[in-house]
Amino acid sequence: MSHSLSEERIPLLSSKDEHKGLSKQGRPLEGDSLNGEARYDSPCIEWKSLCVVYLVTLLSESSRGLFLASQWPYLERLGGSKSMLGMFVALFSVGRMLSTVPLGFLSDRFSIKTVFFWCTIFQIFGHFLYCVAPGVSVLLISRVLVGFGSATMSLSRAHVTKATPLVERTKHFGYLSAVQFIGFAVLPLANGALAELPVFSWAFITFDPLTSPGWTLFVANVLCLFVIFFYYYDPQPVSHSMSEENNDTKSSSAMNSSSPYRPDFSVLGACLFLNVCFRGVIAEFETISSPLMIDMYHVSVADTGFIIGVLGCVGLVWYLSLAWLSKYFGDAQLTLMGLLLLLLGTLWLAIPVGRPSFIVFLFNMALVWSVAYPIGQTAVLSLFSKVLKNVPVGGFLGVFSALGSFARIIFACLAGGLWSIGGFRSVFTCAVIFVVASIFVFAFAFSSFREQLKARVDI
Repeated sequence: MSHSLSEERIPLLSSKDEHKGLSKQGRPLEGDSLNGEARYDSPCIEWKSLCVVYLVTLLSESSRGLFLASQWPYLERLGGSKSMLGMFVALFSVGRMLSTVPLGFLSDRFSIKTVFFWCTIFQIFGHFLYCVAPGVSVLLISRVLVGFGSATMSLSRAHVTKATPLVERTKHFGYLSAVQFIGFAVLPLANGALAELPVFSWAFITFDPLTSPGWTLFVANVLCLFVIFFYYYDPQPVSHSMSEENNDTKSSSAMNSSSPYRPDFSVLGACLFLNVCFRGVIAEFETISSPLMIDMYHVSVADTGFIIGVLGCVGLVWYLSLAWLSKYFGDAQLTLMGLLLLLLGTLWLAIPVGRPSFIVFLFNMALVWSVAYPIGQTAVLSLFSKVLKNVPVGGFLGVFSALGSFARIIFACLAGGLWSIGGFRSVFTCAVIFVVASIFVFAFAFSSFREQLKARVDI
């Protein structure tokens, strides 16, 4: 397998058969030899800057996760409605989607450090507006600003790509993805601790369980600003060993030679559709899960954050288990597994037979939030990246990410509107319809998935 192809990829999931196929042709997977030992000596990594990258990523994703439990009560206190809740959640993704491409361009023109610095300033200002907002309009503006400043994932991946050797790049991309998931799905656990802090008011500042997430991230980003200034340095390409340089030379020659392989664009289109499905359904749960717990089941804000955080911890376990699962299942099988779990978790909540018990609601939310999404979304991204060859890899992965953000925007607004018009079951009915459509798309493209993966292994 060409190292230049795998440079920009996230950790790929390969089934046991795919591993065997690569090994038999004398092309072990990146960083591995046939006896399972690393082929190259790892050059020194500048760990201070890498840790700053992880910190920036954690704070950026916390801008979503830390607000999950308190966003609806705070919006309601300022006079917002259920339909506005969808807009509130979606505007964060709007800011992030609009800033991704310009920030990438600016990091190339100036430096990653400069862009990190200004992104952190945007987050500081956005969180401040969130905490002192006098009404809904200022609150919505604050989420756009925070979303704009939190679009740092592409910059973090760029740092990892430049600052780590090929032999260790997959591992560090895994660390980066895990930190991202912790910020989004695990940090709601902190809402319980924040709710226990003393309540006080001074001038225009109010510190209570609803504003404490904003003030916490305000202070954290101020500290992060100093950390970036004093400890972060733009990455320099690491030096490779002689054997790695020889392999890179061979890879470049292979890339320059003509190859009959071309990706099946119907497969890429199917992956993009499945990506929209996973991101969209999780956006619906992100929008209405905490309001349902608070309004329908009378769970406190602190307990809601604790529950969502525990489900995030379960999801992190499943994320970390993907390396083991990929030994027995290929990407297509894992994608189908995620879709079926997604269908089960939404269908049960869409059936109009009385109000589901709190245990039933939590069980189905766990299926979607903690199991289906980590497995299915990662498998779809892996499948998408594996069939890319002789096309702009970065551009296509950018399209993948942009469509994911677009799905979060549309489905969050849709969830808020449907909930206010037809009740919570209409939201899950919409999710069921889209998941069923995705399963049909998967079934239609399954043979193409297999052919593309087989062709990718054979080249």
